Amino acid sequence: GRGSREPGGRERRPGAGRGAKRAHRWRRPGAGRGRAGGSGPGGLGRAARAAQSAAGQGPAAAAFAAKKALTWQPGARRAPAARPPEEPRDAALCADRAQPAARPLGAPDWPRTLAAKGDGPLRGEHLRYRAARRRGGVCHFFLLDCSASMVRHGGLALAKGLLLAWSRQLGRRRERFAVIGFAGEGARLLKAPEVAAGNLAWLDAVPGGGGTPLAAGIDLAEAILCRLKRRTPALKAACWLLSDGRFTHFPDAPARADWCALVDCEQSAVAAGRCRALARRWGAAYFSARGVL
Repeated sequence: GRGSREPGGRERRPGAGRGAKRAHRWRRPGAGRGRAGGSGPGGLGRAARAAQSAAGQGPAAAAFAAKKALTWQPGARRAPAARPPEEPRDAALCADRAQPAARPLGAPDWPRTLAAKGDGPLRGEHLRYRAARRRGGVCHFFLLDCSASMVRHGGLALAKGLLLAWSRQLGRRRERFAVIGFAGEGARLLKAPEVAAGNLAWLDAVPGGGGTPLAAGIDLAEAILCRLKRRTPALKAACWLLSDGRFTHFPDAPARADWCALVDCEQSAVAAGRCRALARRWGAAYFSARGVL
């Protein structure tokens, strides 16, 4: 029959209590999750069911249901949060990671690298490298004047002391050197071109006397250099002439030598200065034996 009245005078309809809420929460078997947002034959939409259940609960419930129907859209999902844009990466570094660069032959040149970097961050295009060393290495040729004038004024003993000191330095650097002695009528190889050894006892037994055949010593050095550079084209040769300058004529400089130097071992009271003149003619470096020591 008709519903009973509430204490406030309003008429209470049957089924408008807790049973109605339980009926609102009940879902039909045919209304699957996929149809919850639609209005197909399987069931009503969510907003439509909310409005239908609130129709008998007064104007406030109806207004709330209408507002919910306007703000809620069937099948809508929450949009994913927007991600911040990634910072642009350095194209040179990305290229280096994708394709590894060839291994440089020389060591990094850090002063030039830091100058190219400036105030910004270090990048791949800023790297600078030193020139790679050639595998040929350096071989030093010492032309030792063993003439009588060198023995008379003490120049030969001074030259032997220089050779002993230089051999130790070259041994630490693992560089080769050869010694050619010239005196009398010709020249001979005193030490073959190899890595310097610490024992130079043979140097004390080198005799002196006779003339100064400088041209013979240069020819022997040229012949040895020709064989060495045929085997190792990248080899660099440094030619050192240790003499007092008491020779009769000025021969030409060794053609296959990459660098020449004259060490003046003259110890006489009156200096002739012929070693300095020969150095100017060769375009070579000039050193005084006393100044080197």
